[in-house]
Amino acid sequence: MPRQPRVDQPGLSHHVTQRRKDRRPRFFQRIGRIRYLDELRIATVTAGCVIHADLLMSNPVHPLRRR
Repeated sequence: MPRQPRVDQPGLSHHVTQRRKDRRPRFFQRIGRIRYLDELRIATVTAGCVIHADLLMSNPVHPLRRR
C-alpha cells in the first residue's frame, strides 16, 4: 500500500527519515557527509525550507525541516 501524502502547511515542522536498503551504510568517508550536507543546503534554499536540526548516522538521516 502506498504511503499517504504528507500534509505540507507553512509553519508546520516535519521529521523526515531517509534510510538505505538492507541497512547498508550511507556514508563511507567524511567527504560523503560534507557533500550530503551541501546538497541538502542547496535543496532547502531552492524549496524555501529551513533545516532546524539534522542527524547524520551511518545509515539513516533525520533532518527536521520547516517550511
